[in-house]
Amino acid sequence: MIDRVAANTHILRDAAGWTQEEAAHRCDEMPIRVYQMVERGQANVTARTLARLCHGFSVDPVALLAPSAPRAKRKAKRLQEKR
Repeated sequence: MIDRVAANTHILRDAAGWTQEEAAHRCDEMPIRVYQMVERGQANVTARTLARLCHGFSVDPVALLAPSAPRAKRKAKRLQEKR
């Protein structure tokens, strides 16, 4: 479930064209570090956090909990710069 919420949160933020900071702000002033952990799949999402995300993105919980395509892993920036 954590992976689903992470992937769907990232997809919704990307579709809205928001930065992580803007998304966190729109999600009921969620602390940016908490938002980042959610999007990376490193946070155990509570009902309150899920509600804040739903409010911020104006979606039902189903939109965050639904299966989604796995996100592609990004290469570290340092590796890209060396090429």
